[in-house]
Amino acid sequence: MNQPGISINGAVVPKDGHGEAECEDHFVVLPCEDVRRVGYSGPIAVGMSDGASESILAGPWAKLIASKSAASAYGYGRMPWGSGDGFEHLITSLVEDWAAWESEYINQRQREGNPLRWYENYKLSDGAFATLLAIRIEPPDESSSSATRQRLPLDVGQWRAVAVGDSCVVHVRDSSIVTCFPLESPSDFHSSPALIGTQGNSSHPNRNQAMFISRTYKPLDEFFLMTDALAAWFIDVSKRATSKEFKQVMDKLKESLGEPSTGSFRTWITEQRSNGAMRNDDVAIVHIQL
Repeated sequence: MNQPGISINGAVVPKDGHGEAECEDHFVVLPCEDVRRVGYSGPIAVGMSDGASESILAGPWAKLIASKSAASAYGYGRMPWGSGDGFEHLITSLVEDWAAWESEYINQRQREGNPLRWYENYKLSDGAFATLLAIRIEPPDESSSSATRQRLPLDVGQWRAVAVGDSCVVHVRDSSIVTCFPLESPSDFHSSPALIGTQGNSSHPNRNQAMFISRTYKPLDEFFLMTDALAAWFIDVSKRATSKEFKQVMDKLKESLGEPSTGSFRTWITEQRSNGAMRNDDVAIVHIQL
């Protein structure tokens, strides 16, 4: 399938008063820049994670989750959904990789003459925590089974996602929301979402905590992947605004995302926080226009 109009933009914005390096929300898009190439016809995968600020090293943990969940969704190894153990394998792999990263982090602190303080060791024993959101968007000519392909029109594709916590994907068609996943209402967001922890089996989410979805999309559909502060705001606006007003909001959001060199998206986020419309929390967003 030729996809000359495909567009993917993303950004992260730290809390007001914090620097970029302090942002604990992360995302990874695969296959990186290839998806912007005219004629690209393969799948698109995104991993996104929101680190829980109350835990130590939440940012690096979220970064690892975003990277490995994107790779899993793209097809590097077992995909994190379906009837098999792909999701469990992803979580086990994350915990194992974290153990190696944490060991090197501790050793590096020792080499620099800055060993962990007692309170850091205490928090490290509790572990780091973060959300997980991974999505795979398959082109219309790729399908999970021949039977499924036979039931779909030629220009209709499939998308799948898995989520633990409150980072969300919103599927939009003709400026109207088709699907919100895993949360659907502003009231669904709260201060204690499900999280993935680093401390082995004791912190593994079971399959009941993970949410899975499989849906179809059409040409020109859009996807917004967002961490909780922006997702709650976006869903709230969609329910209160008229169709025309919601389209104007989306257009402004996409316009600011498309100008990364100007910092207009960060400015726009700051405005929403200043007027009380959005919580002052780290923000990550990826917008995909098919």
